Amino acid sequence: MELWIDNAGAIGALIKGYSGVPDVARLVNLFEFSVAALGASSLYIDYVPSESNPADVPSRAHEMSVEEASDALAEYGQQVPMTVPSLADQEGNWLSFISIATSIWGSGRDAS
Repeated sequence: MELWIDNAGAIGALIKGYSGVPDVARLVNLFEFSVAALGASSLYIDYVPSESNPADVPSRAHEMSVEEASDALAEYGQQVPMTVPSLADQEGNWLSFISIATSIWGSGRDAS
């Protein structure tokens, strides 16, 4: 499995498997849980400059002209809706890892 990231701090936290920032540490833990759930036997993480990162295209669509957005879709394919996990409740308390995973994959996913 390969992961290319344009954020040096995120790379450091994922490679170390730790962050001194509690919220980032929880995200790192959720990431590691997700990789384990996928059954990946190895993970390669490296830096990619933002301007070379095709994953940035959807997040920059609001800055593109209609023609630029159309060209990007033609080059990279259909835009896939993003799933943002629910990480905290309305009071700001972190949810359990099971609740977070359920917000991403639904309750029907086999956890084994």
